[in-house]
Amino acid sequence: MTRRNALITITVLFLISVLCRIPFFTRPLDDHDWLTLHSLVTVSIWNSVGLKQAHYSPPMTYPNLADRGVIDNSDGIFDGKGNLYFISFPPFAFLLAFCFLKLFRLPPHAIWLKFLNLAVLLPAALLFYVVLERVCINEDRSTARKLAVLGLALFLFNRAVLLCLGEFYFPLILSVPIWIMTVYFYCAAQDGTRQRLSLALFGVMLFLACYSDWLGMAAAAAFFLW
Repeated sequence: MTRRNALITITVLFLISVLCRIPFFTRPLDDHDWLTLHSLVTVSIWNSVGLKQAHYSPPMTYPNLADRGVIDNSDGIFDGKGNLYFISFPPFAFLLAFCFLKLFRLPPHAIWLKFLNLAVLLPAALLFYVVLERVCINEDRSTARKLAVLGLALFLFNRAVLLCLGEFYFPLILSVPIWIMTVYFYCAAQDGTRQRLSLALFGVMLFLACYSDWLGMAAAAAFFLW
């Protein structure tokens, strides 16, 4: 298999995985979408009050006097005005969604968050393919590419990946493609491929992994211990 054929196959596989997610895009939100709804609440409030007034933290209280001081089931803290802030996860995933919507002047809507999932998954999938190809160092290039494409297909059509990166948007879910990119740049740095740039990008992605989910901090500790 040539590199060109591998890239064509990857593109086709990714497009098929997107088609498999269409039912998730078109159906209305319900109680099972509480993760996406949570993200939408945060982004909507930021859109109304601005990041600075919300202390650059994920808010859970709309800017109405009657909403202040209301206790819900989420883990958070109140500020002096009775506004509740969500602190169970770092805020990067929420900030990314907010900046994405602002950049393209899109309204806070679940379909745009799901599209953002795919926009992040595509480069992660390509880098995951490269990592798998490099792992197969004992095979000839054609065989290594075939095995890498097979591994990527198993990843893209994994039930959890199809569901979580198609139906939901939340920090824990976004950490998966970020983690893949982190591993890629680590491997690139170890191989000596543009080592300084790879190390810099590895540091950036590791920071974003930590700023997205607590699992990123555990991953960072594993890298340093290694």
